[in-house]
Amino acid sequence: MKVSSRAPLLAVAAACFFLGQSAEASISDANRWISLPESIYVYTASSRDQDGDGLKDDLEHRLADTWRPYFVFDEAENNGSNTSQLSLQSWEPRVLFQVRPEGCTTCSGARRLRVNWAFLFRMDGGYRASTWCTNHHSGDSQRGVYELVSFDGGVNWALDRIDMWGFGWAWANAPGLSYSASYNNIGGAGYARPLPMVWMSAGKHHQYYSGSACENAGGTCDDDCGGGAQRIANLTPWGYFTNVGEPTSHPLWSGYINQPFTNDLWHIGYPNEYTWWAAWQRSDCGHIFTGGMNPGPNNTGAYQTGAGSTCTTPVYGLFD
Repeated sequence: MKVSSRAPLLAVAAACFFLGQSAEASISDANRWISLPESIYVYTASSRDQDGDGLKDDLEHRLADTWRPYFVFDEAENNGSNTSQLSLQSWEPRVLFQVRPEGCTTCSGARRLRVNWAFLFRMDGGYRASTWCTNHHSGDSQRGVYELVSFDGGVNWALDRIDMWGFGWAWANAPGLSYSASYNNIGGAGYARPLPMVWMSAGKHHQYYSGSACENAGGTCDDDCGGGAQRIANLTPWGYFTNVGEPTSHPLWSGYINQPFTNDLWHIGYPNEYTWWAAWQRSDCGHIFTGGMNPGPNNTGAYQTGAGSTCTTPVYGLFD
């Protein structure tokens, strides 16, 4: 995530899918709910809760996978002249996630979880529709958040609110949000759900509720959206879930990279980058994410100045 000349827009998948599904205008109440086989909560130390956040890790994965994001890119994503580097690789975006309890976990009534998302790209390609709003640079890190609610102690969960696009919280069934057709998740047959659609602008990867919201957005620099690749977030690019866990309790299974939680990002395409600390910094930005593109000290040469700042949030900053 970086600051641009626009209003702030909070804008990662080995085997990405090219899709042509039509968007749904809204999501039904039935499709906002999913039933887990048991409560997600644990109240004592458990091998099913490796990061100690009070949630069963395998059920965290199931909830994240149920409504994983569906990305829609612009047809000009890789056709601009602002940079020779492609701003959308065939395996991007890489998607990391974290499931975290919110508020009281033992109270009667509503209990809530947050699913925090990080969307990573090797390059920011600048504004494709502009000759002076260039602002392209190495590394692009964007974020999003879902809030889920349960009324029965953590067995049945609903997708309640979304703050995926930086416009503030929106109810999941609010008019204007776009959803894909239904896709199966790790729950198996009968668990297919529509996926929230993320419309990303060409080059900059700014995020919108819909293509029309992108095309009609104000601001000094112009965004374009739609007509390009469509990809479902792949949460298991190397056979394990890209769950980042909690920073203070990050166990490592000897001999297994990034299991049970993801920290070393070289394994998913970004050399010398990590989830919970930053290997690079710039004197004008502090810690940054470079997309694994810059081995030099102080990130020299990692950006070109155009309209707006080019400070890119380190990955850990997306989970604050």
